[in-house]
Amino acid sequence: MLLNQATHRRQCPLHLRSAQLAGHLGRFDEAETSYRQALRLEPGDRAAYQGLATLLVLRNEIAEAIRALDQGRLEVEAPDNLTLLLARLLACSPKQDLRDGPRALELATSSGQNSPLADATRAIAAVETRDFQLAARWQRESLAAQQHKRRRQQLGSYEDNKKCGTRSPKELLLPPE
Repeated sequence: MLLNQATHRRQCPLHLRSAQLAGHLGRFDEAETSYRQALRLEPGDRAAYQGLATLLVLRNEIAEAIRALDQGRLEVEAPDNLTLLLARLLACSPKQDLRDGPRALELATSSGQNSPLADATRAIAAVETRDFQLAARWQRESLAAQQHKRRRQQLGSYEDNKKCGTRSPKELLLPPE
C-alpha cells in the first residue's frame, strides 16, 4: 500500500508536465485528462488545480473553472492562491451571469496573501460590488508596492466611479505582474 502511494506521488508531476505540454500544443482534451489524472493521484496538488482552471478558462468553460477552483480550495492545504484566482474569476468573468461580486470580495479579503496582485484582486472585486472608494484604496496599495500602467488606468476608472474594460479570459488567471 505504501509503495503504491509513493508510486502515485511520483507519477503526479509526470501528468502535470504532460498536461502543460499538451496545453501548449493546443491539445486541450489531452491536457484536461492529464490534469484530472494528476488530481486523482494527488488531490491536494495546487498546480494541477490552477492548470486545470486556466485551461478551462481558455476553453471558455468558466462555470467548470469556478467549480474546479472551489474544489481545489477544499483539497489544497494552503489555498490562498486558488482563492485569489477564484475571486478574480468571479469578479471579472466574461460571462456576466457567472459574476458574483459579493462572493469575490469575501474571497479576496479572506485570502492570506499580501501582494500587489492580492490588492489588485481585492480592488477588482470591490468594483464588482460598486464600492469604488474601497477599490481605489486597494488599487493605491497595489501601486504603492509596484508601478504598473494597467493598475494606474484602473485606479483612474475607480476614482471616476466606473468599471474598467473587459479583460481577456487568459489575462484573468494569468495577470501580468
